[in-house]
Amino acid sequence: MSAESTNPRIGLPDRLSAEQRMNRICELLAKAVVADWTARIIRESPTSHPAFEEVLPLSDTTDRQRILNYLALVGHATPTALRATLGLPRMRLYRAVQPMLANGRVVAKGHTSMVTYSLALGKGTSVGLN
Repeated sequence: MSAESTNPRIGLPDRLSAEQRMNRICELLAKAVVADWTARIIRESPTSHPAFEEVLPLSDTTDRQRILNYLALVGHATPTALRATLGLPRMRLYRAVQPMLANGRVVAKGHTSMVTYSLALGKGTSVGLN
């Protein structure tokens, strides 16, 4: 037996039903789309929202918008996932998230190391409201 056939994560084509095969294809496509959109969020230019630059410092606006965009894309994320994906230091993430938590843009669920952030229902992703 080859190493591929002994791996429990890789199902052999003859073992998968048509529905299971289609579900697996959809899962892989969804992961590819999320990866593509995450890359776009990370590369997004901060000059795409020039009106917000007058209200907040450039780095603060960019960090908040990137966090909101990422949460809109994936639904919820831990601080560790946000830092790893967006390349933010711990304190910079904290400084960007705290005003959004205070204003109700972002909701925190859980405590300490188990906290996850998500967008507040009905709030959208406009940074101008922060």
